[in-house]
Amino acid sequence: MAKHVILDSIARSGTTLMSALLRSQEKTMAFCPGFNDSLTCDNIKEWPHGACRQNFVQKYSNIDFEKFKEESFSQIVDYSQYYGLSKDEWKSIIFDANDPDEVRVNIEKAFPDIEVFCYRWNQGFFYFNEWSRKGDNYLWLSMVRNPMDRAVSSFEKHNWQFKDSLMNTLGFIDKLDAVRFNPKFYLIHYEDLVEEPARMISLIYKYFDCEIS
Repeated sequence: MAKHVILDSIARSGTTLMSALLRSQEKTMAFCPGFNDSLTCDNIKEWPHGACRQNFVQKYSNIDFEKFKEESFSQIVDYSQYYGLSKDEWKSIIFDANDPDEVRVNIEKAFPDIEVFCYRWNQGFFYFNEWSRKGDNYLWLSMVRNPMDRAVSSFEKHNWQFKDSLMNTLGFIDKLDAVRFNPKFYLIHYEDLVEEPARMISLIYKYFDCEIS
């Protein structure tokens, strides 16, 4: 079975860059964005700031599967994430399934040579427990960036006020402290990725237990 990896952090932490680097590697597919369970569960606060500060989901979160399907298909089309398949083939992969897990099974069947499927979320850390209990091949990769640099970037890009950035960082760190030693969780620093991309990618694939050349 392939690995399914969530790439998640607070916006402006470098997850889009990481998605691009992962997508360029062998036997790897990275959706940026797409297939986001956390945005369609029914017991989260408003997105993005409330979701950033949301506590871990402690029990099964009901998924609005119709919303999941519509948004996932739209993100395949809008961002041209076809990976050689047609629009109708993607529609079948998504709409013929009965739940998000079956969608991922269908993706595996459509791409049997892929070993790692990555899904870039953001503000979805509260969903870590739900994701990790799906099985041994469901992993989580997070990034952190200098909080002030991230706050400045968030203000310039999204007009997020500094207080919001501070509170989002604190909410992220509270959850990080709880899972940082979990074997299904891996953390990297944005600054390390920028300075030493080859070494960091090598470490990430070691965490995935996959070899790349």
